[in-house]
Amino acid sequence: MALKWSSPVRRNEAGKLLSQIPNELYSRILDYMEVPPMEKPRALTNIALVCRYFSYLTIPRIFDSFIFDGTCGNTFLKTEPTCQLSDRPLHKGLVPRYAAFCRAILANEGHARALATYVRSCRFMLWGQYDWEDGRGFVNCPTATLYLNLFFSALSSMENVTKLEFHWMVVTPELIGAIGRLKNLEHLVLCKVSIDPSCTSDDCNQLSSLRLYHLTVIPTFHIHSSSSEDLCPLAQAFDVSQMKSLVTAVPSSVRVIENSSSPLPLRDLEIMVPSIDVPIRSDLFQGLPHLRRVSLCQGSVSNGAATLSLGEGCIPHLEDLECVPELLKTFVPGRPVSCVARQPSR
Repeated sequence: MALKWSSPVRRNEAGKLLSQIPNELYSRILDYMEVPPMEKPRALTNIALVCRYFSYLTIPRIFDSFIFDGTCGNTFLKTEPTCQLSDRPLHKGLVPRYAAFCRAILANEGHARALATYVRSCRFMLWGQYDWEDGRGFVNCPTATLYLNLFFSALSSMENVTKLEFHWMVVTPELIGAIGRLKNLEHLVLCKVSIDPSCTSDDCNQLSSLRLYHLTVIPTFHIHSSSSEDLCPLAQAFDVSQMKSLVTAVPSSVRVIENSSSPLPLRDLEIMVPSIDVPIRSDLFQGLPHLRRVSLCQGSVSNGAATLSLGEGCIPHLEDLECVPELLKTFVPGRPVSCVARQPSR
């Protein structure tokens, strides 16, 4: 740990020195805190104020997970938020903005950089507003850009982050650069995102050095082919050689798997791509010997259900299946399927 304090001395009623209680026991007690997730940071902070030893135990938990919430009034209205670059939330709630902490990281003030090493998970959500006129998805306002540039700059000091989520966001070159610098990243979610026109293929290629275990890529409105196509350069930039879970609504993600020259370790595959954009073919499953779960949305197989066929030794470990009824005869026979969820037929 970056910050350490002495352990409390324990004595019995006669004053005899007792052995210390292991840290693991205190950790187990903290695990049983029944507090709503949004209130947990505040509850842990109150515990940390009891004594230096409790502070030593709770600080890693306080800084374990950050939520950067950009909610400001009605995010779906095309209006400019009126706010300053401060630590006050833009809405009434318990989620801090972390602006002061991020500024301290960049200025190397106090213990900020040491505390940043405790961060394991960050979620960014609802920064900007939806552009109803041009239909470009979410667009950043100047105020959101100021906050995000600050957060993304500080993110590189959070070197132990393994999970990163972006919901209802604009993918900018700055966002891509922040992701690419996190070499320990394992889990990445890009959900309901749109890409800024200024992003180039070179920007997206910064992500090729990551070795992710889980990836989710879903555009703002994944039912529209134009929305999915915009994210293709981003989706195909990821290395899939170590990926175990993929959720995608972008055609290029499917093609990367299908065109792989060697077997992949994928165990969980969820495809939400309409068949009009990319038909699901049997070649997709040939190089996935470890696949345990498959989820094919209604639109991804509506045109190809009759012709899709799998060889006898294809995906031999499949256990969990979600698809239209027409595909059950293709996936179930000869495989240890124990859980089936039915997608409605058109």
